[in-house]
Amino acid sequence: LKVMGDRTKKIEKSVDDAKKIEEKLSKTDEEYNKAIGKAKKEANIIMEKANVVAEEKREELIKKARTEIGQIINKEKEKMQTEKAKTLKEIKREVADLVVVSLEKILEEKVDSKKDGALIKRMVKK
Repeated sequence: LKVMGDRTKKIEKSVDDAKKIEEKLSKTDEEYNKAIGKAKKEANIIMEKANVVAEEKREELIKKARTEIGQIINKEKEKMQTEKAKTLKEIKREVADLVVVSLEKILEEKVDSKKDGALIKRMVKK
């Protein structure tokens, strides 16, 4: 009987140990699941922050590109205005020369530079 009593005690102890191990395993499993859940939440927060930063950077790059494009357009407009003014000045000079040549032919005489200038101004205004 003593052997049976010892054996019963060993079995009961083994059953108690198994229950304790199962409880520890259950707690460990819960802690693991909590840790995984926390890690997922932190990962989501990090991803959200990364998306916000990426969107801000994208907006910044778009704004910078628009500014640069605007500057390029303004420079080209200035070049075009300068070229237009230069072209108009050349055209007026050529027209004036043509007027002088025509008048010389009509009058068959060359007028002096003061008279040329005054005559040119009058003809261009008309």
